[in-house]
Amino acid sequence: MAQPTMNFSLPSVRTFPRLSHIHVVACLPGNCFSLYLTSQMLEGQVGTPTWQHIKAVDKETGQIAAWASWNTPTDDEIRQRDKEQAQLEAEKKTLQSSGFDFSL
Repeated sequence: MAQPTMNFSLPSVRTFPRLSHIHVVACLPGNCFSLYLTSQMLEGQVGTPTWQHIKAVDKETGQIAAWASWNTPTDDEIRQRDKEQAQLEAEKKTLQSSGFDFSL
């Protein structure tokens, strides 16, 4: 059986420039300012318990090849989000029942 070619580990702040580069190349071609914004985004997530990050490092080259991050909101955050969504839906229904034609 083939051996894995990647090691997976938690990224550190010093790896953020490389993670940002991968993000921009994959998602936002031609937008150099996004490198800065992605680094800022990652720095804002560090230390927040609901955010998780992982990086994949090529065993042969030692280069970071990929990374992922995800947010698992707390129960309180989910309840707040659901409450806000319900309020928006209620406001939308109120507007729709006003008789104004929103279709264009």
